[in-house]
Amino acid sequence: MLDSELARPTGLYRLAAVGGVAVAALLIAGALGHLAAVWDRLSNPAASRVALLTPGILLALAGTMNFVLSPLVWRARRWAAIVALIANGLAAGYFATLLYDGVADHPIGLFLSVTSAHTLVLAGINLGLLWPARTRVRG
Repeated sequence: MLDSELARPTGLYRLAAVGGVAVAALLIAGALGHLAAVWDRLSNPAASRVALLTPGILLALAGTMNFVLSPLVWRARRWAAIVALIANGLAAGYFATLLYDGVADHPIGLFLSVTSAHTLVLAGINLGLLWPARTRVRG
């Protein structure tokens, strides 16, 4: 059996693929914004470069994965939806910890809400949710 036959493609795959591109653009923009914010501090010998660059690298990695996986999710490749679910779930978890820690002057809530919404769509796909719903008309 083919992977796409197992996945039973529905409109959720296409919704997740388009959403993945939007989330990827947001995450890449966030990574670039983070890099711009910490760029001046990278020359400071007291600052840990790894600690400063890690959030931007995580954002860029999750964004890149969404860009790469979106065409595969569009074609209803279930393994791509699973990998995207894991990547976005980890990103959402990271944003939730940042929100809990209370980082000042940072749009964490926006990033958390967008990645969480995308994660929920991917979870629905992997749980077998069908959209639009298919019903039988008796008559």
